[in-house]
Amino acid sequence: MSKYRVYELAKEFNTDSKVILDILKRNKFKAANNFSSVGEEERTAIKNSLNNKGAKPQAKAPAAKPAEKPAAQPAEKRAEKPQAAKPNHGGSNSNSGNNGNNSRHDRRSDAGRNNSNSGNAGSHGNSRAAASSSNRPSHTNGGNSNNGGNRNGNGGGSNNRGGNRNDRRNGGSRNERGGRNDRTNRFALLGDRLLVVSTTRVSVLADDGSEVYAQEVKLDSPAITLGGRTAAVYDVGGTTLYILGERGLVRDLSTETENGIISAKLNSSDMLALVTDKSGYKSSVSVYNASGERVFTFNSSNRYMIDACVERGGKHVAVATLGSEDAMFVSTIRRYALDQETAVSACVLDDSLLYELSSFGGTLVAVTDDRFLALSGDGSLGGSYDYAYPYLRGSTLGGTDFGALVLSRYRSGSAGKLVTVGAEGNLIASLDTQRDVLDISAAGKYLAVLYSDELVIYTSDLAEYASLTDTQYARGVRMRADGSAVLLGSQHGWLFVP
Repeated sequence: MSKYRVYELAKEFNTDSKVILDILKRNKFKAANNFSSVGEEERTAIKNSLNNKGAKPQAKAPAAKPAEKPAAQPAEKRAEKPQAAKPNHGGSNSNSGNNGNNSRHDRRSDAGRNNSNSGNAGSHGNSRAAASSSNRPSHTNGGNSNNGGNRNGNGGGSNNRGGNRNDRRNGGSRNERGGRNDRTNRFALLGDRLLVVSTTRVSVLADDGSEVYAQEVKLDSPAITLGGRTAAVYDVGGTTLYILGERGLVRDLSTETENGIISAKLNSSDMLALVTDKSGYKSSVSVYNASGERVFTFNSSNRYMIDACVERGGKHVAVATLGSEDAMFVSTIRRYALDQETAVSACVLDDSLLYELSSFGGTLVAVTDDRFLALSGDGSLGGSYDYAYPYLRGSTLGGTDFGALVLSRYRSGSAGKLVTVGAEGNLIASLDTQRDVLDISAAGKYLAVLYSDELVIYTSDLAEYASLTDTQYARGVRMRADGSAVLLGSQHGWLFVP
C-alpha cells in the first residue's frame, strides 16, 4: 500500500539518490529519476542491498542555489517543528469516490481478463451471480492512450476463493477467469464505471463488465488522478498523458509533458496541475482548465517542484517544492495566482517531507512524513495533527470534508492506529488496530478499510457502517460516495453494496 519517492528513500537510508537508482536498476525495477515512486518490494530490495554492503554511504546534500529575486516574493511563514517522533517513511494512497447505486442490496461483478483488465458483471438483488468474461477485441475510440498514476490507484494481488458469504450476504457460486497477476495495475472509479490501467492497456468497464473503451499502451510507471467528471492517466517519468471520461478518451495532452512527468493532479472542477521536467530549468508547473486550455505556466530555475494542485476556487495553484537548507531537505508550499508568476504566499515545512498536496472542505491540506497540515487562505499554517505513532503507512484524502491516515507504532508489524482528520487539521476520531491494513479509500462521508481478513466501511467518526469477511483475497478497495465499495484483485473487481 505504501509508496516512496526515491529521494525519500535516500534520506531514510542516509545515502544518495543515485545509489538508490543504481540499486533499482540492478534489480530490474523501474525508476526514472529521484522523484519516481516505488513500492514496498523495491524498498525491501534497497534495504537488503545496502545492508549487504555493510556500511552506509554518507548523504550528499544538494548544493545551495541562489535565491530567487526577492522583489515580489512574500515573507515565508514557517510551520513550527512537531514534537512527535519523526517517521522514516510514509505512503500515499489518495482515492476519490463516485456516486453509485443507493439500493440496500449486495451486488458483485467479476472482471476477468486476458492480459487486459476487462470484466463482467453480476446480478442485482439479495444474492449474487458472477459470469466469466470472454476474450474481447480491443476497442479504440481514437488517439493513442497511455497511463500513469498520482496517488489514486494501486495494484491488486492474488485472488480466487469461492464459498458462502456472511456479514449481510447470501451464499452463491462464483466463476472466474484466470490471468497473469500484474502488480503494476491501477484502478479508479470514473462515475459508475471502473477505470483499469496497466503497463500495456487502458480499459473503461461498464457495470455489466463490457469494455466501453480499451487501448493498448506502453507505460513504465502508470498512474491515475481523478477529477470531478474525468480522470488523467499518465506515465510517471514518461511523456504520456491522457484525459478520459466515462466513454473513453477526451483529449491527448502528451505534447504538453516536456521532458517527463513528475506529477499530475485534477481537482473537482477537472482543472489539471501538471509538474514536468523542463530543459534549462529545475522543473515546470502548468495549469489547464476543464477544456484542456493552458491558463498558467511557471518555470523554476532554482527549486525542484514535486507536486501541485489547483485549489477549489480555481484561482490559485499550490505548488510543493523541495530544496536544501543547512544540508537538510526542506519542503515548501507556495501559492500562485493564475494571473501572475510570483508566489503570493509560502509556507516552509521545517524538517518535514511532503508526501501529498490536496484540498477538501475548501481547504488546502498536506500530508507529510510526521503530520497532517491544513493551510489558511493566505497560505500560512492553519492547523495540524502530529502523528500519534511515528510511521505513516497510508493516507486517503477523498472524503468530502475529512481525510484518513494509517499509522504504525513500529517500523514493521501490525500494531497501529487508524485516524480521521478534518479540514482544519483537527482529529475527528482514532481507532487502535492489531490487523494488517492492505488499503484505504475515502469518498463522501465514508471510509473503506481493507484489512487482511475483512473489509470494513466506517463513517468519518470511525463508527462501523458495514463489513464483509469474504473479500476473495482482494488487495485494493475504492470507496463510493453512496456507501458502496469496489473490491479489487489483479484479475477481477466486484461491487459490495451493504
